[in-house]
Amino acid sequence: MFSPSIDTHNFLFRFRFMMFGLIILMIISSTHGELSSNCSVDESCPPDKPFCSEVGCVYECPEPLYINGTKCVYDCGEMFVDDNRNCISACPEQTFYKETLKQTISKSYLERKCVKCDMHGMFISNASCVNTCPSKSRYIDENTCISQCPEARSLKINKTIHNLLHYQCIIKCPAMEEDGFCTSVCSKNKVVSGSSCREQCPLQMPYLLNNSCHAQCPNYAPADGVQNKCVQSKCPDERPFVVNNTCVDSCPNEFTLINSTLKDNIGFKYCLKDCEDKYKYNNNCVSACPSETVAVENTCVDSCPMYTSYKCIAAVGYKCGENIARRLTHAICVYECPQYMFIWNNMCVFSCNSGLSIFGKECTETCPVDKPYKQNITHTVNCYRGRCESIKTDLNCVQKCSSESYISNYSCFQYCPSNFLYVGNNCVSQCPKTEPLIENSTITVKTWSYQSTDYYYDHRHYTQSSEEKHIQKCVAVCSTGMILLNSTCVKTCPIGYTITANRTCSQSECITKYKEVTKAGTICLDQCRSNTFRFNNTCVETCSGTYMKYHFNGTCTERCPDGYNNIAVSVTNEVHNERYWDDYWEGDIILNRCTKDCGDEYFQYNGSCVNFCQPPLLTFNRTCVTVCPLNSHFYSTTSLSFNRISLENSGKRFQKENITETILNCEINCPNNTVLLDSKCVNMCPLNRRYIINGSCQSAECKTKYRYYHSSGVKCFDKCPTGLFVSNTTCVLQCLDNQYQFNQTCVHSCPSTHLINERYITSDLFSCWYSYSKCTKRVVKVKECRENCPPEKFLYNGVCLNICPKHTLTLANRCVNNCSITHQKIEEKIISIYKWVLYSNDNAWEQKVENHETRECVSHCSERHHLQYRNSCLTSCPDDLPFQVNNVCVEKCPENKLTTLTTKVCVDKCASDYGEFNRSCHSNCPQHIKYIFNARCVSECPSSHPVALENDRFVCRKSCGGSKLFRDGECIESYSCDDPMFEYDGWCLRKCPDGFVWFISCQNTLVAKIAIGILTMLLVVLFHLSRHFLLDFITAARLIFKSKEMIVKMEKQLIPSGSNFKLNDIKKATDDEISLLLPHMEDEHYL
Repeated sequence: MFSPSIDTHNFLFRFRFMMFGLIILMIISSTHGELSSNCSVDESCPPDKPFCSEVGCVYECPEPLYINGTKCVYDCGEMFVDDNRNCISACPEQTFYKETLKQTISKSYLERKCVKCDMHGMFISNASCVNTCPSKSRYIDENTCISQCPEARSLKINKTIHNLLHYQCIIKCPAMEEDGFCTSVCSKNKVVSGSSCREQCPLQMPYLLNNSCHAQCPNYAPADGVQNKCVQSKCPDERPFVVNNTCVDSCPNEFTLINSTLKDNIGFKYCLKDCEDKYKYNNNCVSACPSETVAVENTCVDSCPMYTSYKCIAAVGYKCGENIARRLTHAICVYECPQYMFIWNNMCVFSCNSGLSIFGKECTETCPVDKPYKQNITHTVNCYRGRCESIKTDLNCVQKCSSESYISNYSCFQYCPSNFLYVGNNCVSQCPKTEPLIENSTITVKTWSYQSTDYYYDHRHYTQSSEEKHIQKCVAVCSTGMILLNSTCVKTCPIGYTITANRTCSQSECITKYKEVTKAGTICLDQCRSNTFRFNNTCVETCSGTYMKYHFNGTCTERCPDGYNNIAVSVTNEVHNERYWDDYWEGDIILNRCTKDCGDEYFQYNGSCVNFCQPPLLTFNRTCVTVCPLNSHFYSTTSLSFNRISLENSGKRFQKENITETILNCEINCPNNTVLLDSKCVNMCPLNRRYIINGSCQSAECKTKYRYYHSSGVKCFDKCPTGLFVSNTTCVLQCLDNQYQFNQTCVHSCPSTHLINERYITSDLFSCWYSYSKCTKRVVKVKECRENCPPEKFLYNGVCLNICPKHTLTLANRCVNNCSITHQKIEEKIISIYKWVLYSNDNAWEQKVENHETRECVSHCSERHHLQYRNSCLTSCPDDLPFQVNNVCVEKCPENKLTTLTTKVCVDKCASDYGEFNRSCHSNCPQHIKYIFNARCVSECPSSHPVALENDRFVCRKSCGGSKLFRDGECIESYSCDDPMFEYDGWCLRKCPDGFVWFISCQNTLVAKIAIGILTMLLVVLFHLSRHFLLDFITAARLIFKSKEMIVKMEKQLIPSGSNFKLNDIKKATDDEISLLLPHMEDEHYL
């Protein structure tokens, strides 16, 4: 691809160019900025060439020269240099000079360039920008070198810069300070108090634990009660008990219980009023009740009470059914068993014993009437692609067996017990009259097995497999392909038997016209089956006789008739059987078949159908000929692929082998990529006739403007085709290494209006066998002239680059030395480029991806690098400026802001699930105010938000959320809230909360009082209205037992004297009616 002569030429050209540049630099450096005699006497130059250089007046001063007024000089001496290489007397405000040693061939000089000094790792010292501070000012305060830290940032932290020790001035140490310096560990004989190292603990933090001062001892290390020390192993022997986190000599009277954690002489004896989360047993608090007792609430008793129905063996400190991986040694009493446990003998168990069936949530020996059958049901866990992490099989009571099961004695099986026959889905000892025949068959049985895996992270070890099981089933009629022998269906008849038309084994000879010998036996037939052939009075699958070996029209013949061709091997109904250990084809194989047309798979030759025409025979219209016809007198050499069939000894199986042979095709015109040589189509012209004119090899040279040297010969063109480039009088695929492509022409340099870009041309891409990358056999590097760089490249000094040089920045697809005013911030960015790498072993190129770190000028920081540090965009703030205010890194939060300790973000108000304490936002509040409510740390949750869970960081919430309820300090499922408890407003309660009373549900007491008052008034009114009706009812009841004469007598006594009332009025009433409407009966004496 690249010849040695071209490389040598390029090397000589580059070497000469380099030597020329060195000579120019030596001339420039030797004069040291002196004016050339080509400038005028007064050193003035015309406006079109305003600068005076050593070679005369020029338009601009090129690098590495500087501009000193109107002169081009080699260095600015004691002056300073701005961004445009101008020599100035002093740096502008807010800038500082940075000294850099420059080297030329003849001298060294010091460049003092004016910079902002805002890059990371640069410091300001006496108006200069330095990498390290001078020895007398090694203290760094806000990027400035000073001799001592100021009072506002008096603390110091050691910092090594370029192997020199510096001191960073900060407000607060990350860990602790000692004698004004930050340290991670205090010196010996000193204690830690807050964030300082002291000689002794202060009064407000008098207790000492692990060389650290505390306001009080933690719960796990009580105070010794003598020396203000927190003890971690045990109390002193003379003060062995703990009360209020202090070691004492004895428990007070009100502390009647003892909780001991002593083990191997390490631990404490706590004096308690209540065992809290432990269990009370013989005036001691124990973690678990002894084996002969059970736990009821927080007390160990001999047996479960009446209102707790079930006993459960649980892990210590856990509820029934929780954390089954731990040792289950603790007996507790529960209202009900968990949903995933079963009941057996009033105990909660995880599974029923062998032989017991599951009915609902109970283990039972006998299934009920409505679900009388027993069937194993398998449950799987975490399955993927046929592999499961675990399986569990339970015996369940079911209403009916599944469709794939077989029933025997009210049990559902995958297959019947041995010596049983199959009738549908039932297992029987003998066949019924409706299905009297026995037939061998198979059923598929699925089983689970444990298999190890090669991957340690794969926990799915269980797989299900299927196997065939041989059975005997009862049938009314034998299946297709089976033959009846006595009362059994068989596949073959015994020797000497024939098969009759009704497929029954018979000892008689065939009386039909034909017979066929098969594996099952000799079949008697009136006519031969399809796909068989007649040979005498026998039906055969293939004609195999010595003379009658040809197959024609269902009969074995001696030869094919005239006009028919012979195919040596043909196959119908072929099937490909591909297995790991065996790969073959099978089908109906016919040898020497007579056919009218050879079809598209064969070629006709002398009454036979052949796979190809063997040269020197020619191929024309799928026929083998010796001479091509006049209308197709050209011939070309091509290849032909076909499948060659190789028969196995069995006669049913065969192999296919793909064969490629060379054939000679008769052509009207030569195919593409070939040329005509006499009457033959060839791939390449011979040397004596190498010129291709009108597609034919000629000896005469090209008379056209351009030539193209192709592998087939020299092609002649008046204009180079698309994809080729003009190089002198030749069309080429690519220009030379020292040339560029410009408008389909190879040039030695690009025009001033165009840029230089390199790209790669590939062909015939394919997937690499050793990776997922792209590969190719050919890669061509092309240098081209373009008006603009491709969108994925960057412009630098007139060249399009994939990646900018390391000392530059990227800005809008350009490489720059400094960012613009509109894009002042610098952000790190990863750029991925594609690169072709040659693998010599495979002689192939692979496309590789390379990631490069660049620094990009941006107008504002992105979300990924959202934090600002000076002019840099960062993902995290540096250690000396750890806090964030509006995405800006600061040393500490302003006084009007709160500090979020977890994220170090300064905020106006803490988040709702964070608590404010000491001007900071805590995700976990201190122990004495551990609850979080309304973005503040509080000692307890309000009654309106009572839910506060440890796994929720004790955030006070109104309810558990979802379908869960709050009960006794935890969130439970709604179905776990059982009698005598009830659900109310997201709680599970035993009684209504304060201020509420039960009235259908929990009601406010004011509402209940109003309702009771209204009901009382209604009862009074109803009582008053019903008084007369009550009196009438009592009177009528008494009169039922009085005679008529007694009633009249009583009425006479009650009628007052002088009354107009007459007794005759009463007599008008019938004997069956007694008037109760008399006025005097309303008198109170009536009763």
